[in-house]
Amino acid sequence: MSKARKTSKKTSKEKVVRRSAADFFQDNKAIAGFDNTMRVVFTSVRELVENGLDAAERLGQLPEIHVTIQKLEREEIAKLLNIKSFDSSDKLDFLRLSVRDNGSGVQSEFIPPLFGRVLTGSNYGARQSRGRFGLGAKMVLLNAMSSVDLPLIIKSKHINEDFTSYHELMINLAENEPIILAQREIPQETAEAIKGSGTEVMVTFTGAWNLASRYIYEYFSQLAMITPYASFFIQYPDTETPIEFGRVVEEMPPYPQIAKVHPWGTDITQFKRELSVTHSETMEVFLQDHFQGVGPKTARDFLEFIKIESQTDPKKLSASDIRRIVHEGFKTPEKDKKKRKEQKIFPFKRPSGESLAPLGYELLEKGITKELSPQFVRATSGDIS
Repeated sequence: MSKARKTSKKTSKEKVVRRSAADFFQDNKAIAGFDNTMRVVFTSVRELVENGLDAAERLGQLPEIHVTIQKLEREEIAKLLNIKSFDSSDKLDFLRLSVRDNGSGVQSEFIPPLFGRVLTGSNYGARQSRGRFGLGAKMVLLNAMSSVDLPLIIKSKHINEDFTSYHELMINLAENEPIILAQREIPQETAEAIKGSGTEVMVTFTGAWNLASRYIYEYFSQLAMITPYASFFIQYPDTETPIEFGRVVEEMPPYPQIAKVHPWGTDITQFKRELSVTHSETMEVFLQDHFQGVGPKTARDFLEFIKIESQTDPKKLSASDIRRIVHEGFKTPEKDKKKRKEQKIFPFKRPSGESLAPLGYELLEKGITKELSPQFVRATSGDIS
């Protein structure tokens, strides 16, 4: 009896702690590729560069990306950190990374949440995208905070604003909210302003440049091949003049459109998510509003197939109805032709390719030819529809 009481007493002291997304990813940086001194350099460069590519492509602008990677001297580090001495290692460098794009820029009011709140972004939705989870730039900042405790510096000129905005940001880990250390408007007539439109992000952090450099050189070479419509200007810490990967074509694939989900790719959680945001009052309309390739006739035929009245209120579906719709109605056809004939499935149209932006074999050939100068090159592509 006394033993049971002791156990109960001990259990009562346990606390349930709610962690923010920022706090979780700060302690689990390896999930996002920040798991060693080499990868923090490579991943920081890749995340900021691909953010810049997305920004330009979204605007329909041929991308022009300027990258500067600097190794800081001891005196500069001491001044920056405001300390007289610090732990130093021959294998660890203090690096300053700056990436500037020529995209649409970010409106001043949206910079703090987009750069200072984990899992906040503008790429959510069913379409091809380099970044989708609102993690990239925030993970770069979280890594910088853990190594040097310095802010992310963002300068941005939005196409609809007549000034360049300047922000210095950190992240409140407990609340997953941005901490604004400084913000101001830079007049466009000054040298500090971004001309045209675009965003420049600068971050200081520690990492192993000597270990990462080879992978970063390879990354830009390969990136230039698959984005032959982009120009890259890279200033490495171990070269005197910037390295340029110039564009070889003046055309680029159309920017992918956000598409509705397709029934074949929908599970119960996704179906419930669509139900939670719908304004449709009947199942016939709900299917048309939320699912790809579903018109009035397809919706009615499907509801007859699954034995649910077309005028049923989607908000009043039972758990059994939802399971039946997803597991019996939204079944994907078997790949094997014999099994497919035996399978009783509803014949939805195949998913469309509107959410994809394939480069195309002609542009790929030109990218490969420029970077590798092969004696022979041949690329081909299939039908995505």
